Amino acid sequence: MGPFSIRGSLIHRLLVCLGLVLIVGCKSSPNKQNVIIITLDTLRADHLPCYGYSKNTAPNLCAIAEQSLLFSDAYSQSSWTLPAHGSIFTGAYAWQHGATQWETPIKDSYPMLAEKLKEDGYRTGAIVSTLFVGKRYGFGRGFDTFKNLGENYSEGAVYAKRISDDAIQWLSEKKQPFFLWLHYYDMHHEFIRHDDTGFQYLPDIPARLSYAEWNKYPTRFGDFPRHWYENLYDGEIAFVDKHLGRVFDQLKAQKLWENTIVIITSDHGEAFKDHNLVGHDNLVYRELTHVPLIAHIPGTGAEKRIDPVETRQIFSTVLDLVGVQKPEGVAASLLEPSEGYAFSGVHNRNPRRRIGVMSKDWHLVYTLDERKFELYSSQDVKEESNVFAQHNVNALTKRLFKQMGVLSHDEDELNELKTLGYISGQPRKDDSEVVEDN
Repeated sequence: MGPFSIRGSLIHRLLVCLGLVLIVGCKSSPNKQNVIIITLDTLRADHLPCYGYSKNTAPNLCAIAEQSLLFSDAYSQSSWTLPAHGSIFTGAYAWQHGATQWETPIKDSYPMLAEKLKEDGYRTGAIVSTLFVGKRYGFGRGFDTFKNLGENYSEGAVYAKRISDDAIQWLSEKKQPFFLWLHYYDMHHEFIRHDDTGFQYLPDIPARLSYAEWNKYPTRFGDFPRHWYENLYDGEIAFVDKHLGRVFDQLKAQKLWENTIVIITSDHGEAFKDHNLVGHDNLVYRELTHVPLIAHIPGTGAEKRIDPVETRQIFSTVLDLVGVQKPEGVAASLLEPSEGYAFSGVHNRNPRRRIGVMSKDWHLVYTLDERKFELYSSQDVKEESNVFAQHNVNALTKRLFKQMGVLSHDEDELNELKTLGYISGQPRKDDSEVVEDN
């Protein structure tokens, strides 16, 4: 090894570290920015005051938003936990990373964000709260410590205080640079009343509520009116926000805030009988895929960005900010100019597998098994009026199919498929339309 044959010595290690600082920064350097990603399960954007909601559900979160980069038109890549988180932590679509159903983990060929940061010298930890973001699905890859409070899920579980307690303890013990992932699950049903947050509940509202037919489509709502469920849901947001505030305070008390990238988002929203659903997976309408996305980046001021972006872009954003080379083929950073499109898909429910593309003006939704198109104007925020028959969106359709790995067919091919029985109105028995990832 020439002049560095003394590589086992302290002098050699210092020289190597100095050389790395000059090139990309020493892996053990405390000057590298820390990274925290916070995923707030089941949080729809339109229930936050910083996204226009009339109720003060999240004062701590929105105080951070006022000092940060806020993406007003951010979309999750799926409408349920597993594939959506898989996209956040791989930078890939679900049909690429493979975690599309409860039986399928993330493919080993897709590196996880924690693996990339650990390779660069980061201390890595995760505190999560549901089995769908557990080690079995690949989410433990790259973490030095991984604690899942929700492996044995039960309705009525309360996670936010425990997650924040553990996060504060972890932060107090860890040296920089670090990467920490916090996943809060309290907004997921069943909804529980919390009387220690200051949130105003409706008079005589029950202490807890669960749906009669959660995630069954179409569904009956339950024994109570919609606003009761929404009121308890809002209270869950306030409960999580209270304990998020404790983590923010800890970062500031340890003088870490100005050296820590904090990205806050959600995996999906929640339907309160919007489009005849209570719950979330099955569909890709706005109430399920439009999620908050807030990025506190030290050295930058407050800014609001209005173009459509995807939560899978978090992967590249973090790697770009800390100077780690990203894999080929992943999404662009959120800090690059937006391409103006965001894509979502849900593949775990036959016969209602859906994909969708959101642009500045339109939301195009396609149901694979029914071969059905829907088109909604961006001005129709509740997506109640399907105007597909009135508009030519062939270019948008082609973009959707190409991006989501789905083949389109001309009329002759459609007739042949009808002859073969594939699109006779019955659910298909295979996935022959979907292009496999190579």
